[in-house]
Amino acid sequence: MAQIDTLAGKDRLLAATLADREDLSPASQNRLLATRDPFVLDRLARNPATTTAVLERIAAVSAPLASVVITHPKAPAALVSKLAASGPADVRRTSAGRGDLPADQLTQLAKDRDASVRLALVKGNGHRLPAPVLAQLVADTEPKVRAAVLDHELLRLSAPALARLAKDPASEVRIALARRLLRQTRWEQLPELPLSELEALALSPAEDPEGAVANTARPASAPGEQERRWQKGTPAARAARASALAGTTRSERVQLDIASMQDAYTLKELAENLALWPAVQNELMRALPPAKTRRPIGLLDHDAASKALDGPEGVVARLLENPNATPAIIEQAAILRRHLRQRPVLQRPHHRKDLSPKVIEILRTAYRGEPPREDLAHHHPAARRERSAAQMGRPGLDGRRSRCWPNSADPETRR
Repeated sequence: MAQIDTLAGKDRLLAATLADREDLSPASQNRLLATRDPFVLDRLARNPATTTAVLERIAAVSAPLASVVITHPKAPAALVSKLAASGPADVRRTSAGRGDLPADQLTQLAKDRDASVRLALVKGNGHRLPAPVLAQLVADTEPKVRAAVLDHELLRLSAPALARLAKDPASEVRIALARRLLRQTRWEQLPELPLSELEALALSPAEDPEGAVANTARPASAPGEQERRWQKGTPAARAARASALAGTTRSERVQLDIASMQDAYTLKELAENLALWPAVQNELMRALPPAKTRRPIGLLDHDAASKALDGPEGVVARLLENPNATPAIIEQAAILRRHLRQRPVLQRPHHRKDLSPKVIEILRTAYRGEPPREDLAHHHPAARRERSAAQMGRPGLDGRRSRCWPNSADPETRR
């Protein structure tokens, strides 16, 4: 090792490689520290084996190196506290993202004179902020900080704080509030208020003169409010709003009107709506052309399958992946696809506890040409081994070959 240290003193790349070694001795670390090479010290500051004494000396070399040191798991608490309080802005911003800062340091960073430090604090430690500190950041002088508070999905804000931010003078803050309300009304984020209060809170930004704010907030408003705006709009205005409302609206009237439109992208968004009414699902199924007019698509005909998914087939495919799709719709679509020898689009039918064994069997055999079984006994491990043997062309437990095996003796299977 002494010879390597000697060579590292003459070769910068060798020194950087040596600085990455996790079995580096403290003596070798000190010799590398003596080079004062920023490139080498940066690698040394990231090495898990670097001692706390060496880390403290590296942090004193330059601010960029201090920013690296402060992220090291062995960085001394006293050094972190010192750099977070009085280090350069880059170092304080980096320290704001550490997950082990005590409450007093979080409070201190929330009062930092640099807005970028407060912004980093919200993004990195927003979920750990005490209530008084969070209230302080809600009223921060920098709009980006207030917007970051609203964009943080783990923060829980009070009704007065949300009402205050709904009237914020900065449009980016009001847009962030509208996004938060939309996430919660769609259950993409845990609601912090009852649904009725969230919908009432969305009324103010929905009337915002800033178009971006209003367009983001309107999908979060109550179904009755959405219907009122929808009925007042012209056909052109409805077509423009359809794509924004298709995936979020809970209004049956609005959903039915969107289902009658011809835009495939909008219809796919509608099919993924978690609040899709059964009548709307039936309407989407009726858009499929009759089975007699549709050509079966082979498993390897990828171009034809891709083209089919651009139309009503693609809409139904999205609908079948919707957890809210009714069992009747799934059965209807599965039988249709089985007659056409097409692969079933419901990828995880066993996750649905409301499907009958008949529907699950149809989905399983939709493209294999197998006759459906009357029960689900084939899910037993012994039955799985039998199917595996049959698919390999060997007799199963009952001594018969699989009907789907192309070399089967049964002439009916060789079509």
